[in-house]
Amino acid sequence: MLRRYWTLPIDEPVYYKRDRDYVNRFNELLLQAVTDRLRVDRVGVLMSGGLDSTTMAATATRVLRNGSARDPVHAFTYVYDSLIPDPERTYAEAAAEHLGIPIQFCVQDERIGWTQPGDHKTPEPGDGVTNRRPEWRLYADMQAHSRVAFFGEGPDNALRYEWQPHLRHLFKTGRWARLAADVTRHVWSHKRIPLLPTIPRMIRERAAEEHYAPVFPVWLNSELVTRLGLRERWRQVNAGPVSRHPVRPGGYASMLIPRWQSVFESLEPPYTRAAIEMRHPYVDIRLLRFMLSLPALPWCRRKYILRCAARGVLPESIRARSKTPLNGDPECEQMKQRGMPPVFPSEALVQYAEATRMYESSARTVTSVKSVLLLVAFSYWLRDHESGSSSQTKGERYEIRNEVVGSGR
Repeated sequence: MLRRYWTLPIDEPVYYKRDRDYVNRFNELLLQAVTDRLRVDRVGVLMSGGLDSTTMAATATRVLRNGSARDPVHAFTYVYDSLIPDPERTYAEAAAEHLGIPIQFCVQDERIGWTQPGDHKTPEPGDGVTNRRPEWRLYADMQAHSRVAFFGEGPDNALRYEWQPHLRHLFKTGRWARLAADVTRHVWSHKRIPLLPTIPRMIRERAAEEHYAPVFPVWLNSELVTRLGLRERWRQVNAGPVSRHPVRPGGYASMLIPRWQSVFESLEPPYTRAAIEMRHPYVDIRLLRFMLSLPALPWCRRKYILRCAARGVLPESIRARSKTPLNGDPECEQMKQRGMPPVFPSEALVQYAEATRMYESSARTVTSVKSVLLLVAFSYWLRDHESGSSSQTKGERYEIRNEVVGSGR
């Protein structure tokens, strides 16, 4: 029987007298989180051109600046030069130059074709089918620099801008003075009143949510779906955990989802093929609890606490930059250019999937396309594991590669 043995505490919103006290406390906790995860004289940082990873890189640079190692902090950045519009190269270069650290780019457009034999010998199936060899080369270069690397995931979840639950909580508890003070501080900090400027963004986000709405994989073996109750389990997973947090329900719940385990595991050596220990300063429990206890007004709008902490530390173009998601899904764009990769048939696959049904979904969204790609990735994972345990020669093993299901064009 599975049961939860620990969960994040629920803390009351923290209130200080002065704004700089919030910033100082954030910087103090981030410095502790970075320092505790170093314990080496050099580190690699997976650094985009956004605010989170560049602030983390700046903190690591501060810790290691006076050490004996040459180029103690080295940035590594994924970019797209042609597949999708991507400004990350410009911003990441600006941050690296400002911090005085070297930077290396992994151009994702170099992924020629889809995945190759042997690419899926991982402990568990992955969710992608693009050629990962450029990534593995980058990880190998990271390993040559240091055995430790940093990954900057966390603030997007912990600093979710939940102004409605915040105001509702103060209203229900009758804290009128605090409500008025928080709204006033928000107006002063952001030069705008809560709600009114948020409505257009809420409309855009709702439209995006529809495009990325979860789609149940129609290709799953129907007997398996019934026997294991997969539809209900899928519904429960996508519904997310029930949050008891009165002020930050969404941010708190987002830290409890099973996806975090997949994120962490995907950066371990069996997946990166490099002897690197990936560490995650932003999910340090002390820092995480502080971010989740910050009043949403004004500190969570556009991750205001991070922007204040980065003042004078990062270039103003990055500090003031809005959150910029990728302009399109890379795998979907690649599919438009090269067609859907084929499913590799095997005896094991039919136990889990009915590959001939892979195009039955009426939805034509990013998630419906990625659902089909998930089947392809699973078939390749089975292929690689079966071939690895087979006594066939390499030539015999892949002789049936052309006997596949569908081309997708």
